[in-house]
Amino acid sequence: RFFIEYPNKNEITNFNHFLLEKYHKSNKMKLLIEQLLLNIAIPKEILVKYWIRAYTCESDFYKETNYCLEKQDKENDFNIFIRVLYKSLQKEIISPFIDKKLYRGSVIKKDELEYINNSLKNKKDDLPGCLCYNKSFLSSSLEEKVAIYFMKKKKEILKKNEELVLFEIDKGKKIDCNNASNADVQPFSFHDEKEILFFPFSSFEIIKVEKINLFN
Repeated sequence: RFFIEYPNKNEITNFNHFLLEKYHKSNKMKLLIEQLLLNIAIPKEILVKYWIRAYTCESDFYKETNYCLEKQDKENDFNIFIRVLYKSLQKEIISPFIDKKLYRGSVIKKDELEYINNSLKNKKDDLPGCLCYNKSFLSSSLEEKVAIYFMKKKKEILKKNEELVLFEIDKGKKIDCNNASNADVQPFSFHDEKEILFFPFSSFEIIKVEKINLFN
């Protein structure tokens, strides 16, 4: 279970000023944060809505948050945002989503893909598939076409040692909000991408890898 303290008003105000100063070139981000600064006593359910919209709008907010998580920097400037999301999940301001198949378009290094294939090929019948976990937030979608759209964008900058992958994520076991690994951010997301956000250190079991051609 998560035992995380919700940030106080000063922490929230300071983080809003930090976002405004850092991402002021993004008009969408600027508008969102200025609205927050006009209302210091904003309710928690509204605050998390605005911050998720800021995370999903066109800026480097999501990239730098995930970079800090991957480096496991406990003193990073984005910890307050992570705390708010976890606390909102605990308080059921945002809800876990586990009812349908999810999709994620991404990139994987070829040697990592080879390792996964070898692990699945050599695994015993009574053992699980290849287990992995993410250090950062992971976005996924209810719609396969959204994942494929992001794959097409990544294809333009694909490196020689990388492969495009489409993850099909089956629903997990029934869990309560304190132990949930994802959150339904569809009502708050800036874009209509049917987005489900997986939290850092969510665990996955890879059970099968198939080679397909999506770009005929």
